[in-house]
Parts: sequence; C-alpha cells; structure tokens
Amino acid sequence: MLLNRDQIMATVRELKSEPVAVPAWGGTVHVRELSAIEVDALEASFQEERQKAIDAGVKYKPNVRGKTLVACISDAQGQPIFLPGDEAIVGKMASHELSGLCETADRLNRSSKAQRDALEKKYETTGGTASPSGSPPKQE
Repeated sequence: MLLNRDQIMATVRELKSEPVAVPAWGGTVHVRELSAIEVDALEASFQEERQKAIDAGVKYKPNVRGKTLVACISDAQGQPIFLPGDEAIVGKMASHELSGLCETADRLNRSSKAQRDALEKKYETTGGTASPSGSPPKQE
C-alpha cells in the first residue's frame, strides 16, 4: 500500500520512556527515546567538537555515552534533567554505574554498544588534521 502524507502523520506518537533504578545515585530516573532531531543534534555536536579539535591540532575523543545519557535521561514527564555541559561529568562516572542506563537507552533507541563504539571511532582524532572515516582530509 502506498502511503500518503496524512497516513504517515497519523503514525506520530509520544516517545517511549522507562524508569531505571540507579543504585549508585540512590534512586530512579527515566530513560527515553530520542527524536530524529535529537539524534541529528548529537551527531552534529560530535562533528563540531571534532572540527574544533582538528583546528586546534589537539586530540579529541567523543563522549558518546555521556552525551547520549544526558540527552536520554529525563524526569517522569520526559523533560531533560541535565543541563548543557553535564555530559562531561556524566562521562567521567564509572561505566558499571551507567551500564543499565546505556542498555535501556540502546534498546529504546534501537542502537547498540557497537554503534556507540563506531561513533567514537568515527569522530576521534589523534591531533592534527585527521578526517572522518572514509573522508579525505580537509583541504586548506
């Protein structure tokens, strides 16, 4: 069946969210699906930070887990609980404390640890003029 615009628009739904207990934090938070716009914004932030590192000639390793969790963790109404910049602190937390949150975020967003690892590899730099995987170096 060939769909029309109205049929497609009728499929828009609220993003899913699930409560996740975080014993290390002493309570529960909600982890939610991200919209396509939010996923694009995350990847754009990796690209922007990577380019700044290249321009400065410094090493860059994207904080994929920290940024993803800051975007996905919300209150019960789906509103983010973290502020811009909090991903640096979240990214420094023990990975085993974040593992349940990462697993829930992966499941809800149909992603995987392998995809997070691929993002890290795609955007990390060693300093200098590295370029994204498969892309030629930036020409001056």
